Amino acid sequence: MDWSAIESGPSILPEQARASEEPVAPFDADEWPLAALAHGGKAVTLVWHDRRVEAKAKAREATPVTWPEHLLRQFKRAAWLLINKPTPHSLMGASKSKRRPHTAPVSIQAIAYRWRPFAAWLDKEGVSSLDAVTTDLLDLYLEWLQAPGRGLAPRTVDQYRRSLIDLWARGPMLPEGDRIEEPSWSDNGRLRTTGTRTAAENSTLIVSPSTMEPLLAWILTMLDLAPDIIGAGDEYVSMMRRGEGESEGATRRLRRDASATDFARQIIRAEYPPGTPVPGSTDWRTPTLPDFPASYLAAAHGRGRLDRLHVRWAMAKERPDWRNALDDAIPLPMTMNPQGRIADQTWREHIDYREVPALITHLRTASLLAITYLSGMRGQESRQLKTGCGVEVPAADGAADYAIRGRIWKGVVDKDGRQDPEGRPHTWVTVKPGYDALSIAERIRTWTRYAAETDYLFSTGPSGGAITPTTAADWIDEFVGWANAQVDALGLPEQLRIPDCIGGPVRLARLRRTLAWHIRHRPDGHVALAIQYGHVNPAGFLDTETGEGYSGRKASGLADVLDEETRSALGSATAFARDEVMAGGGVSGLGAERALDIARGTPMGKLSAREEKELLKEKDRGVFFNPRAFALCINDPDKAACRKDMEPGPPLAYRCVGKKCANMVRTDATVQEMASEAVRLRNEADFSPGPLADRLIGHAEEHERDVEEHVRTRRTLTRPAGEESAEE
Repeated sequence: MDWSAIESGPSILPEQARASEEPVAPFDADEWPLAALAHGGKAVTLVWHDRRVEAKAKAREATPVTWPEHLLRQFKRAAWLLINKPTPHSLMGASKSKRRPHTAPVSIQAIAYRWRPFAAWLDKEGVSSLDAVTTDLLDLYLEWLQAPGRGLAPRTVDQYRRSLIDLWARGPMLPEGDRIEEPSWSDNGRLRTTGTRTAAENSTLIVSPSTMEPLLAWILTMLDLAPDIIGAGDEYVSMMRRGEGESEGATRRLRRDASATDFARQIIRAEYPPGTPVPGSTDWRTPTLPDFPASYLAAAHGRGRLDRLHVRWAMAKERPDWRNALDDAIPLPMTMNPQGRIADQTWREHIDYREVPALITHLRTASLLAITYLSGMRGQESRQLKTGCGVEVPAADGAADYAIRGRIWKGVVDKDGRQDPEGRPHTWVTVKPGYDALSIAERIRTWTRYAAETDYLFSTGPSGGAITPTTAADWIDEFVGWANAQVDALGLPEQLRIPDCIGGPVRLARLRRTLAWHIRHRPDGHVALAIQYGHVNPAGFLDTETGEGYSGRKASGLADVLDEETRSALGSATAFARDEVMAGGGVSGLGAERALDIARGTPMGKLSAREEKELLKEKDRGVFFNPRAFALCINDPDKAACRKDMEPGPPLAYRCVGKKCANMVRTDATVQEMASEAVRLRNEADFSPGPLADRLIGHAEEHERDVEEHVRTRRTLTRPAGEESAEE
């Protein structure tokens, strides 16, 4: 479909207008009246930008539910199809007689009305295009709809769910960037009454992108701040342990150290004379009682002669009223000088003595999250890691590979078929930040009093056991709360605030599937940002868009989940190619003829899990999306230029060589996206400096040449290669 022409034309095509006397708005209008669709029907209007609603909301100091600007045109295109194109056959068959060949105006308005909160939710989640909407994201939206505080009746929720089936069903006629994945509550277009996935599918919800992206930023930031926190921690532990191990009783020590006690009294008289405030603090031994920092004062003023016993005795003698004079606002700076930065600003002028224990706790939590997320471990596997589990392996190119040795329990049974409590050894591949997090956790562990009693990396205390899921959950919740408090306290960018996740609190058990989702569906998202800022080595991480080399076959921390995501992506792309070709769409490229064969041989309707597995096993049976190249890639590793000298596997978009590859196919829809990108680049060039503008125009011209080549060489099921196109 020529969307450029459609978007420059009317919202209702002349052949669809039944009441010619009624007005028809252009596509770009803020409102689309639908009265022209039917004689004497209810006058309804699609409102895309209602300034009256915005004014009323502003008067109430409320936020109106409006269409996000960057998603508005995508939803307009879908609504245009509701108005001007027949109901897709998949919906007609799925719903039997309940569906009409053409949607009634009042139904069009109702469907679009239910898309609007979905668009606003996507905007809140940081989703910039409908092609990023996967089944997992749709499940998160369903959780949001069903939240008790929202008060929606089950029947109303079903109406919202059905509206998204309508949006999905129009996908084959929309540009590639406008297509969402099929909702889990859709059964080939029929609304599944349970609204859930089948029992065989993994029900674990991913952490929503709007939550995971700032959370990952804080995890990596904490690892960057580790030298500052560890330096303060060393100083703090030294203060707290000064005087420990003395065999004498307190009274005998004080009598023996008469000069030290006299010196301590001189310090108290000089620093905190009667009537002046005394620094307040909380001793870790008695956190509920008000106290003063005796260990800190001994270290700060004692010149190596005092410990907290001397200071406490001197304070009791010189300032018996000290409990009534405590002031927590008096700074207690550590001597080390912080060097770390957050969002390009110094994070602390100094680290205060009182915040050191909390910073150590949050650094430990960030380490646990980094280890779990950046390896693809399950929560139980990371919680029960032991000291010395990190392995650094020199690589042939002079760099290093990193691995973690531990144990797995899932699927491990004893001779009687019961789960083996000992599990079995396993090794995970990780990246440098994950390996660094292990070293940080081990360093923090050495400060604990029970370090000699257990070899667990994350332990609960003197009992010697590993932390429980409840303890890990408490750590994570406290870390998120602290991070958000820093956004306010330091005036950090709002993008660093970690919002609540629609699917519930962040837990270790949700990180594994979240990583798989981002590797498969958001390779240019927060993982890429981690690489950009030097946190992750591309050779060890983003090469794994499809899982290779990260937690691939040899160290399969994520292989099973990634396989599921890969099959899903293959099935979605293959069904898309089939629908476009069968609808008369054209293809071009070295793989064009094979793409037509794939379309002919792919069953109609939603592909089952078994059919997706078969596509993945056999060459030339399916295709993958390659949005970076505005193309599709045929699943044939033997011909894939991106996998030259590599083991067979799915295509690697980051190594794409473009139209020189025998597996590349361009469709009318992907080429339309390319043409739109060329227009965008030229518009951007108009406002860019000379050298940058030249580069942008060069990219635009390259896209335009590829578009022309597609139009010239495209072939369809009815027009073989070499025949002249009617468009020429």
